[in-house]
Amino acid sequence: MRFLKTEMNPLSVEQIVLLSMLGSGLLAYITINLLNRFRKRKIKRKEWEENKLMLFLLLIQSITVVLSIIVNSIFRSPPYPVAIIEYIINFILFFLSFIESLHLRRIPLMMICITLLLLFLLSH
Repeated sequence: MRFLKTEMNPLSVEQIVLLSMLGSGLLAYITINLLNRFRKRKIKRKEWEENKLMLFLLLIQSITVVLSIIVNSIFRSPPYPVAIIEYIINFILFFLSFIESLHLRRIPLMMICITLLLLFLLSH
């Protein structure tokens, strides 16, 4: 029964940096592929404007997730006001981008929004 009394070890700095690098690379790859896909398809002007807003929201959400991962890796436990501000900003951006992708009925974009939220939540 000794395994029930063990505590989980917190992530080391190297693991957190590796996680942030992996997340940043994945987000850059997804964003570049989406931009390539939209550029190759020659979408109508109105659809491009709608997708441009959605891609802008996803880009802002991914930047805030990466910045919050970096802040969390610098400070082992970030100060309470900083953590609250991170949560508020990330959840507002998540809901904005998720509702926009729901409105456009784009399932891959919904999955990206959820993945970004999970990446942010796992970084704490």
